[in-house]
Amino acid sequence: MDDPGLAIVLWAAGADDALAAATPFVFAAASAALDHPVEVLFTSRSVRLLVDGVAQGAATPGAAYTTLYGFMQAAHTAGARFHACSMALTSFVVEGEVLIAEHDGVRNVTAVIAGALEHGRRMLVF
Repeated sequence: MDDPGLAIVLWAAGADDALAAATPFVFAAASAALDHPVEVLFTSRSVRLLVDGVAQGAATPGAAYTTLYGFMQAAHTAGARFHACSMALTSFVVEGEVLIAEHDGVRNVTAVIAGALEHGRRMLVF
């Protein structure tokens, strides 16, 4: 059976507390480094982290990377895929705002939940 992987759902993570928001990306990078498929779904206001300039401007003093974006890049480089929740995208991203290059597309929550229920995908919510 194929590895159903890990879905990390960002709900409360935001640039206002960049050190706390870095945690899910550390988990994503670690899981991807262990060759498990990882999807990070940005829901609610967390979708703002995909807007160009938001995570880049969120400092993480004393951490391994100087900004939250550094943690995001490390997770993406390790193999994690970043998807915006379709509802969050229309609710919290203003038309004309540019998303970061690491953004891999749009998913709806139903597809993520179906993956967990039907295929045994593990989920973490932050």
